[in-house]
Amino acid sequence: MVTKAPKKKTARTKKAKAAAAASPLSQTVKDSAQQLLSAGREALGKAQKLQKKAQSAASEQWDRLEALFEERVASALQRLGVPSRAEFDALNRRIDALAAATKPAPARKPAAKAKPIAAKKAAAPAKKAAPRKPPAA
Repeated sequence: MVTKAPKKKTARTKKAKAAAAASPLSQTVKDSAQQLLSAGREALGKAQKLQKKAQSAASEQWDRLEALFEERVASALQRLGVPSRAEFDALNRRIDALAAATKPAPARKPAAKAKPIAAKKAAAPAKKAAPRKPPAA
């Protein structure tokens, strides 16, 4: 009869046994890591909600500040006599209405070209110098 040789213990079987023995410990570590990850996600969600809330409040405050600034600048410009945009717009409408009311006159025919003027008149005689009087003796 042939007898089988006993199986040698390999590293694989040792690791499997070690893993099985450590299984409760590894499960505890996994559970703790998952709890930590879950808590981190919750904290991140809360922080994002707070950030959105703070950003919204800051935006509202900025809008109020901007409106107040515009109001004060408009008031100062009015005291100085600077016309407002509405006054400029009204003036532009009046100018447009006046321009439409005064139609330009029809274009005339262009005038005939004038003859060029001669630079020097050749036909005109040159002036003679007046005769000198003899010196008195």
